[in-house]
Amino acid sequence: MEPTRLSATVDFKAGAFSDMPTDLQGVWDYWRVLSENRFAPIWKEFDMLEIPTHYLSATMVKDVEEGPRTYRYRFYGSQLVALNHRDLMGLTTDDINFPALSSAVRQSLGEFVEQRKPQFYQLDCHYKFGEKIVQYILRLPISNDGKTVTNVASIIWTEFRITA
Repeated sequence: MEPTRLSATVDFKAGAFSDMPTDLQGVWDYWRVLSENRFAPIWKEFDMLEIPTHYLSATMVKDVEEGPRTYRYRFYGSQLVALNHRDLMGLTTDDINFPALSSAVRQSLGEFVEQRKPQFYQLDCHYKFGEKIVQYILRLPISNDGKTVTNVASIIWTEFRITA
């Protein structure tokens, strides 16, 4: 059975790392230590247990596949499964149930992969029934070849707002 496709408008905004919660700044510092003189650590160095436990269920890791470029979910936390009513592990960003969100995520990931540096975002989703979901996202590049982004670790925290 095909999942229901819902409509929403989506807006990605660049954020300041200084706006992150303190414990997430610790994850960013951990990533920077692992990176040393490289633009990103390799996957086997990145220990997800360094992510505070209250954020681990809101963490996702995507593999970057080339030819054509696809973003496949390697890890998809249980809080994200509950929020989206679907486990995307093993699936791709094309499988997101919200077409506007799927498109915005692919576009922002494309820019992220090309820039090859950590990013902090605010993602606003406005739904036609008056609900607004705000997500704050820390994205960290991982590189197994030292040249390209091969994985993307994302830690997300969410706020719900009724705007109607």
